[in-house]
Amino acid sequence: MIGILAAVILAIAISYYSIMVSKLSKKTYSNIASDIAESTAQVINVENIKTLRTKIEPVVNSSETHPLAEKSNDEEISAYLVQFEAVKDEEFNAAFTNTKEFLTAFAVTNSEFVDCIYIQYVDFERNFVVYLCDTDNTETGCSPGLLDPLHGEYTSKGYEPQVIKTERYGSLIIAGAPIMDGENVVAYAMVDIQMELVRGHQASSIIRLTIYLVVTLFLLGIGGVFWASVWMIRPLQKLTEATKEYDSDKPKETHDAFQKIEINTRDEIADLAESLKMMENDVYERFNDLLETNRQLIASKEETKKMEVLANQDGLTGVKNKVSYNSEVARINEMIKNGEYTNFAVVMIDLNYLKDTNDTYGHDTGDIALIKLAELICDTFKFSPVYRVGGDEFVVISRSKDYLRVDKLVEELKRKANKKTDDRDKESVSAAVGFSTYNPQIDKSVDDVFKRADKAMYEHKRQLKNNNN
Repeated sequence: MIGILAAVILAIAISYYSIMVSKLSKKTYSNIASDIAESTAQVINVENIKTLRTKIEPVVNSSETHPLAEKSNDEEISAYLVQFEAVKDEEFNAAFTNTKEFLTAFAVTNSEFVDCIYIQYVDFERNFVVYLCDTDNTETGCSPGLLDPLHGEYTSKGYEPQVIKTERYGSLIIAGAPIMDGENVVAYAMVDIQMELVRGHQASSIIRLTIYLVVTLFLLGIGGVFWASVWMIRPLQKLTEATKEYDSDKPKETHDAFQKIEINTRDEIADLAESLKMMENDVYERFNDLLETNRQLIASKEETKKMEVLANQDGLTGVKNKVSYNSEVARINEMIKNGEYTNFAVVMIDLNYLKDTNDTYGHDTGDIALIKLAELICDTFKFSPVYRVGGDEFVVISRSKDYLRVDKLVEELKRKANKKTDDRDKESVSAAVGFSTYNPQIDKSVDDVFKRADKAMYEHKRQLKNNNN
């Protein structure tokens, strides 16, 4: 009788514990893979990725064959990869080396979880992915240009975690995040976690449970013959009910309920209850460790985003700074170079009398004038980015709704910023404003538009000076 009851306890505990561990492990490791992929995509050097893709993609497109790694032999793959040797010049090698060193460092930092971190882009028309860089240096590592079949769905939001079984790499939990250049997806940062790691976690937990139960059952076998069935059934019912009600989606509530189990029979059943409580407590602590790891990864990602905002923001006025302006100019120049149609205007604003204000009222008052002017500009150009590019100079790159009425908005800003030019005091703000629109027939870069806007601004400054005189 005791042996039958012990076997029932063992079967129930292992079944429910296995289900709980399986759900917890796959869900947790999927979240970890997604967080690491997103962190990688946020901080990686996008220019290096663009360089690698620019070198690799033309070779892929011009290749007569496209052997997939999972479906082709080594001879076919080697013959295909030889084509990429021609593009591995100094620029390619520098971008590849920097990217691989970064990915390797990231993989080492997360080596407890990550099997491999790599970069790939997607060819949706031919239904395959192309590797750009891989941290795996083993025989299963992926060289630049290597092709794999398209598994799952890649979107602008990333690649949802899923379990994939492949002949080349085995069973994997795969997650990915897009590497963005403005609004364009350049490539995807991908993270692999071997299912062997997940199964190992499950197996070690189940083995530990089995050991606890075997020891407890041994103790039950020794002392069970001395106890009547009434002293056994009730405690066993409590344990069975607690095990059945174990809910991995409510770990805190389940843990508290499990720890409240009190069996005071002072026999093997009480020992079994304590052993199971210890086992559950061990699982709960491990679960909290995994949650803490997730929280640290999320905190790291949020800190990266904060640093990126600070690096592109003017500390005094809160508008974007010269670094952010140069980045946007480079992006627009690339569009112009590629013949992509774009409409924009450059508005140049210069705060008048800043030196006089600083000399007369102090630099704190000058700072207040700069902040007021920035607020006026932002309030006028609600749908356009505003940049502080110099001590008293601001630039607006007018697009979208603002572009359609940029001339009216410029006139509105002139009125707002020059209400008291005849009676200036430390509370007044005066600014010269000029603008120019992009003309694809004559403009080769943003600088051409900027020069005309700058000239118009100085003409407005001359007019203000003549009017005040």
